Amino acid sequence: MEFQFPQSSSNSINIHPIEFPEGEKTNGLAEFVPLFQKLVSQRLASFIHGQISSSSTPPKALVYDSFLPWALDVAKMFGVHGASFFTQSWSNSSIYYHVNQGTLKVPLEHNAVVSLPSMPVLGIHDLPSFVSDTGSYPHLLKMVVDRFSNFQEADSLFCNSFIHLEHEGDATNHLSFKISIPIPVKLMAIFKYVNF
Repeated sequence: MEFQFPQSSSNSINIHPIEFPEGEKTNGLAEFVPLFQKLVSQRLASFIHGQISSSSTPPKALVYDSFLPWALDVAKMFGVHGASFFTQSWSNSSIYYHVNQGTLKVPLEHNAVVSLPSMPVLGIHDLPSFVSDTGSYPHLLKMVVDRFSNFQEADSLFCNSFIHLEHEGDATNHLSFKISIPIPVKLMAIFKYVNF
């Protein structure tokens, strides 16, 4: 199945979904996540290889959800530009970044107050639930924190942000290319103007 957005042929964007029916037979996230990574990364690599081998317009970039950091490895395997798209708000992502780096230690005490760079002081109820209550969904906490395992190696970052309300943290200042996107839907319009 392939979708094509109606545009002029020189600016068309094709979307090719990669199916994962095996996920329906797994028992919980502990089984689902490694199987998803293994099979979908193989299928993604196979698709990119096929496009490079047979297409007159081979892919130049892979924009992947930041929850799939291993997709960057697939992009680099083929010399394709890797762009991580952080779909959660950048403020939320910044909190998870600090958990990943160890500068925000969890679990937190019940009356904890958190102070992070470029953010107001936060109480425990101001934090994402995966941080304020780490025991509820440990596999999901690991997923949101692992988004930062290799993001500094990405060629580009797309951040879901309100430019004047959220400020990108110091962790992204070295990147050659990053864009704040007020509404994720605008991503498609960006590709008309960005050459990778």
